Amino acid sequence: IKQSLLMTKYANLVISGESGLPIASTLLGTPTIQLMTAASIINHGSEFPNDYSLQSPIECSPCHKGCYEYIGCSRFTYLGLLYPKCIQFNPEVVIERMNEVYDNDRTAQKIVAAEMSVV
Repeated sequence: IKQSLLMTKYANLVISGESGLPIASTLLGTPTIQLMTAASIINHGSEFPNDYSLQSPIECSPCHKGCYEYIGCSRFTYLGLLYPKCIQFNPEVVIERMNEVYDNDRTAQKIVAAEMSVV
């Protein structure tokens, strides 16, 4: 577990469901996109400038149920299995958010380079 957490410090971007790994990466300063379903963005690091989390687009999210307590939730079938609808994220929205992260990172790199040239 320690190695996984430490690896997030050196990643360019971490994309994950809501768990301890993306929380750690946010705290370590790595740009992070958490795909929030049951939990709220407000409770998972939204005050950090490197947090780019996305809330599930379904109207009942966040429900604050545990990930094993999706009782009574709307469901969809994928490969013959039932899943809660809140885990469906539009890939295009996630890619847009990734591009936002990388655009912001390029801007930050330009600012650092400008500051270094002044010194």
